[in-house]
Amino acid sequence: AWIRRTKELTAKPFGVDIVFPGGIPTTGETSDLSRQLPPQHTEYVAGLQQRLGLQEAQYLKWEWGLSEAYTRRQMEVILEEGAPVFASGLGTPDWVIREAKAHGMITLSLVGTVRAARRVVAGGVVGVVAQGYEGGGHTG
Repeated sequence: AWIRRTKELTAKPFGVDIVFPGGIPTTGETSDLSRQLPPQHTEYVAGLQQRLGLQEAQYLKWEWGLSEAYTRRQMEVILEEGAPVFASGLGTPDWVIREAKAHGMITLSLVGTVRAARRVVAGGVVGVVAQGYEGGGHTG
């Protein structure tokens, strides 16, 4: 729906971005992931929730959002809708770039390390977006 709405609003090229988290299990409960976070991170979020009177978020199982099947379905929609540019962050599986390029899309990848940049360039991306601590440090 967002891709269609964007096409209604502009005839100019636009991009669609999918985040591919690396090193996170693709099944399990949110509590499993939370145990991997540094204690100061969870304490900070808990403090914010308390100060702002926010309830704890209710999450779905990871299988919904972090599985390869879900990612493949996202890519199918992007390809079906004909988005002209594809960007990915936090990891770029080689099959994604192959699919995007086969459909004539411009491909970009957000990276946080030189090693990741070399990998995505070897995989065929057209552009690399190098990000460091100015983006919160979350890319490595």
